Amino acid sequence: MFSETAEWLADNREWPQWFCYVDSFDVHEPFHIPEPYASMYTDEDPEDPELPFWPFYGPVSGDGEELSERAKQKNPDAHGQSALSERQIEFVRSQYAGNVTFADEWFGQVLDQLDADGLWSDTMVIVTADHGFYLGEHGWMGKPEAPLYDVIAHTPLFVWHPESDLMGDRVPQLTSAVDLYATILDALDIKDADPVHGQSLTPLLHGETTEHRDYALYGYWGSSVNVTDGEYTYLRACDESVESYCHSTTMMNPHAWFTPVRPKEDAESGQFLPYTDTPVWRYSAPSYPRNEEMMLFDSDADPWQQNDLVDEDPDAHERMRRLLGDALADLNAPLVQYDRLGLSSPS
Repeated sequence: MFSETAEWLADNREWPQWFCYVDSFDVHEPFHIPEPYASMYTDEDPEDPELPFWPFYGPVSGDGEELSERAKQKNPDAHGQSALSERQIEFVRSQYAGNVTFADEWFGQVLDQLDADGLWSDTMVIVTADHGFYLGEHGWMGKPEAPLYDVIAHTPLFVWHPESDLMGDRVPQLTSAVDLYATILDALDIKDADPVHGQSLTPLLHGETTEHRDYALYGYWGSSVNVTDGEYTYLRACDESVESYCHSTTMMNPHAWFTPVRPKEDAESGQFLPYTDTPVWRYSAPSYPRNEEMMLFDSDADPWQQNDLVDEDPDAHERMRRLLGDALADLNAPLVQYDRLGLSSPS
């Protein structure tokens, strides 16, 4: 993929304006990588059948008793499959590291092509990821039905902007994935008539401001909702007994990725979303809570999120609870979200 991207850049470099989006599946399991990468970070034999290069999602310790009831219902044969020895965990980590190096070297072809064609002077380059991967942290492997600790949610972001004086600097401001859309529109001088949730990074990149956003909101659909203000990170569990609804212009169930679409009997259409008059379908869909408890972490003092402060710091807990409610209001979230999260709906 990266070599084809380099070829595309060479073929299209003369265009006055262009946009190229590259989605690399690596780094992603299965971590089945060629040599020398497979042995680069381990002395183990990568062909040893006891060493997994594609681990099951779930808890990595014990005999599988930690598997959630939902996980067992989804796969009755999953009992104990995610349990790994320390040796196996270390091997998975080595293969992940090898995969990172493998992808990094191939991505270098794209950067080399930018060098060869002299494109750095008028080209913005954004490198990011959609999520992380548990490699034994917090007792989990993969991206299972587990809380969204920063291992999963705090993703890398590198931006090259030819008109910025901050290149090579680390910027401490909070950003969110939705900001990239607004930033790309800015770079291409496209004026979007419709409001967007994202905030362009351009003023930040140009050094015109040191302020960007007060919070970053994130989570999985039908699950807990989380917010950070850069100082604290708050994971808010949902109430599974409260009906969860999907609002969509189609009848696609967001959790029916590999099954045919079947219209739900309780589906109804109407103006259910506060930010638009466009009718949408609304139908019940299962909740997928990833944490049963509220959790609060000090982002600076506890970056690995080992010390839950929900009960120890009630003032910070209340402040982050209010921030979460305000963030949902900013996004015009459906009112059912407030019920699911045990929050007061906006007046």
